[in-house]
Amino acid sequence: VEAAAGEGVLGLYLLDVSILDAIAPLVTAVTGLPADGEADSTSPGSFSVQFSEDLLAETLNRTNPYIRYHDGHWYKITSSSQTWAEAEAEAQALGGHLVTINDAAEQAFVQQWFANWSPWIGLTDQDVEATWAWSSGEDVTFTNWYSGEPNDGDYRADYALLSGDGEWYDDRSYRTHWGLIEFDEADYPDADGDGIPDAFDVLPAETLNAFDLREAGIDGLFDTTDDRIYRLVLPSAYTAGTAVSLNVYDGPLGAGHYRLTVSDTITDPVDNALDGDADGTPGGPYHQVFDILDREGYVFEGRFNGVWAQAAELELTEDPIDSGYLYALGYGSLSPTGSEDIDYWQVDLQEGDYVSVSVDTPTSGVNPWFEFYNPSFTRQFYDYDAGPGLDAYYSGWQVPSDGTYYFRVRNQDTRYQGDYEVRVDVGRGIQAETDNNYHNDSIANADTLAPTSVGGGERVATVSGLIMATVPGWPDYGNVDEDYFRWGTVNAGNVVELTVSVPSISTLRPKVRLIDSDGNDVADETADATDGHFLATISEDGQYYALVEAAAGEGVLGLYLLDVSILDAIAPLVTSVTGLPADGEADSTSPGS
Repeated sequence: VEAAAGEGVLGLYLLDVSILDAIAPLVTAVTGLPADGEADSTSPGSFSVQFSEDLLAETLNRTNPYIRYHDGHWYKITSSSQTWAEAEAEAQALGGHLVTINDAAEQAFVQQWFANWSPWIGLTDQDVEATWAWSSGEDVTFTNWYSGEPNDGDYRADYALLSGDGEWYDDRSYRTHWGLIEFDEADYPDADGDGIPDAFDVLPAETLNAFDLREAGIDGLFDTTDDRIYRLVLPSAYTAGTAVSLNVYDGPLGAGHYRLTVSDTITDPVDNALDGDADGTPGGPYHQVFDILDREGYVFEGRFNGVWAQAAELELTEDPIDSGYLYALGYGSLSPTGSEDIDYWQVDLQEGDYVSVSVDTPTSGVNPWFEFYNPSFTRQFYDYDAGPGLDAYYSGWQVPSDGTYYFRVRNQDTRYQGDYEVRVDVGRGIQAETDNNYHNDSIANADTLAPTSVGGGERVATVSGLIMATVPGWPDYGNVDEDYFRWGTVNAGNVVELTVSVPSISTLRPKVRLIDSDGNDVADETADATDGHFLATISEDGQYYALVEAAAGEGVLGLYLLDVSILDAIAPLVTSVTGLPADGEADSTSPGS
């Protein structure tokens, strides 16, 4: 503001400013999901929506509570971790009770959706010791106590909880847990049909709320009763900015047909509604329809493998048939929520199996860590960085008894997120390499094989292994994986044959050599050093080592089987007798030995 004239003691003015913003916000990009009309085989657990301008925070931060519906009832977690009495009081204030589990179907439902909270349930013997009753007053028609539970005796563990393994345990009055509240559908209508009762729905007249992600059910159509709706949560409250990150709370996404909706209930700071359909006028939701493809041969972690009871099942396949090598493959995703996102896996093993577990991240920056447990949930081993780069790998552990074994995967570094792959390798009746941190990459650390006799002077051994990828920089600094094996002294005249084969899933093109104790190559009579086959007659007694390397194809699936044959066709000879006169000779000694 300046004066054309008249400035001075009474040079007063009023300035009126008008800014007309008639431009509605747009969705400019979605990252972390397949594009509209596209498909890929990722398993997204989070994604980001980019807008054309800042938004009104209150239209983004409206988050519905976690509520599920089953057979005429709503189920909701309490507002905090609290004592059983406090949780029951919160439930009664809502017109309900802590959950009453009446049958196996209801048990399966609450286990699937709520076991990861390990919540209080409504069962108690606070009134009469050892007489358990539901707080709702319903008859006890079903229980799912863990073996030996309830076991409180005189210690007043009078309240039941649903553990992460799906079974029930008793606990004491002063302990705090989340509680699982159950209340009737009739008392809490859901007018907009979005699966959230009106009393808890931040947008009770808006079916799709601010963000909606759903998978079309068996009918392949959206907005029908068999849709699978995912819960989207903000990692932290939105304040400003054009990028909004969302985590798929009950994800990641598996194979299926999906639709993301961004609702026009989202506005900019001057109340312009989202122009989701990009027609140039405010209003209209944004839709992005896409597909997630199945990965052939892999098991998906699933939506509900966050507790032992819902561990994803890996099924072993023998490849080649009758080889003694078995494997299982799985895949999943870790979100940036750190220890809260833990994925559980299970596999059936037999006594004497040699087991290796890999958690690889070929397409993401996830830094994985896994722990391996026996059927009693006692940890047996773990790893976080012994594979290539920062990937996890543990090999050559021998199974002590038949049973179902478990391992759980989590993310060490919450700055990163994305997909991972698991692979379980099993040697059944054969050996397996031990190559944590490239351990058997030298003569000094060669794995020892135990050949068995098969008659005719031949001894054989088979071992499974993996040639890991070469990763430049820290922490491996370009180390090249190579695997050494030994089996004791080999005599002159013995014939050593080494054969490397690969499973059908392997990417490896192997080569194999025989090395003496000085590190020198023994000449290969097959004259082809890259065909995965070696044959030689030993000229000198000594220790010899098989060395398996990659001609190409090392990495996540750089798998192989090494067959070793040592043929000793030379009959033993008596070379001398000492302590007795030579043949045909005589002397005056009196030998006693």
